[in-house]
Amino acid sequence: MKKTLIIRHNYERTFLNYSLHNIEVIKPDEIFVITDQPFSKTFMKMLTICKHTASDVFIALDADLYIENVNALNDNIHREYCDSLVIDKFRGPSPAGLHIYSKKLMEKMIQHQHDKDIDLERVKRPESDFVWKILKLYNISFYRSDVIIGHHDFHQFREDIFYKYVIRGWRTMASECKEWFKDWEKKDDEDYIVARRAIEWCWENKIQNYPNGIIKQDLKKIFRSYKFQEKMRINYD
Repeated sequence: MKKTLIIRHNYERTFLNYSLHNIEVIKPDEIFVITDQPFSKTFMKMLTICKHTASDVFIALDADLYIENVNALNDNIHREYCDSLVIDKFRGPSPAGLHIYSKKLMEKMIQHQHDKDIDLERVKRPESDFVWKILKLYNISFYRSDVIIGHHDFHQFREDIFYKYVIRGWRTMASECKEWFKDWEKKDDEDYIVARRAIEWCWENKIQNYPNGIIKQDLKKIFRSYKFQEKMRINYD
């Protein structure tokens, strides 16, 4: 079975050492790296790459996921589509960070990518929204593993946390966000304050103001206005 690994990153604090570790445990036949913004462009770039790649399975991996149980991936590598379960710093056990696509599913998505409209759901969920539409259209099975594959969103730059939680706030019901807030209040870690401020900002600034998606550059000045202490870069020497 030939495996293509697509690593999606935006120069997160962990992207280099996490990526090297994940490559070592996955052992893909091919590796591609995508840094396009916003994420809708990342996803479209992935489809373009895979259009010219003759693999049996495609693994989409975010650079903020550290794989600790590669068997959770290998046990599901044969599936048409599989979401992974992770321990997320901010949300606990959650599906995130790694997706498995069969060649059959990837071909269907490539076939339909020109039909993707710029609508609100695509801006909020550029990958999951489109995947669900194709799965439903072709009656392709969806599977979500119930085995923890690794940890997600730990040790990130606070600027990246802010950017991510602006988007996550747009994607998530306010009632669920407020439950997160209750849990975060118990944590002695400024990361949780950053995430909360990001969600509160997104409630005041609607996604409709960014019809083509939002990029980190759009939020730099806003993030800096909060005067958060940024983390040092990881020394890879």
